[in-house]
Amino acid sequence: MKRKPVKPLLIFGRDSWKCQLCGQEFQDGQLSPHHRANRGHGGSPVSDRPSNVLSLCSLCNGLIESDAVEASRARILGIKISRFDAEIAHLVPVKMFVESTREWVLLDDNYGATLTQDPDEGLSE
Repeated sequence: MKRKPVKPLLIFGRDSWKCQLCGQEFQDGQLSPHHRANRGHGGSPVSDRPSNVLSLCSLCNGLIESDAVEASRARILGIKISRFDAEIAHLVPVKMFVESTREWVLLDDNYGATLTQDPDEGLSE
């Protein structure tokens, strides 16, 4: 069964029209769908699913692809994940803007998001 392509407007709506890195709100046409797990050359049907896609402004999207410090920050927040995790992106939490604060959520493949606990909570130091 062929997977339906991700619909950017549904991603932007789920994400409240905010860049999930800088938190700034944008209008239609100013956000880009960002794949948390890179698609690789030629794209991958496995990675083209709503749980693997977030809204980013073009500035932040470019920064996390070109600046090592911003890429590390994006990994800590779950905005970037290993390309090998594309199939399980729905199980990898991401810290997104919910209202005006960042919260850990799990994304699903029906354009939904569910609050979850901090993945580091309960780990001993």
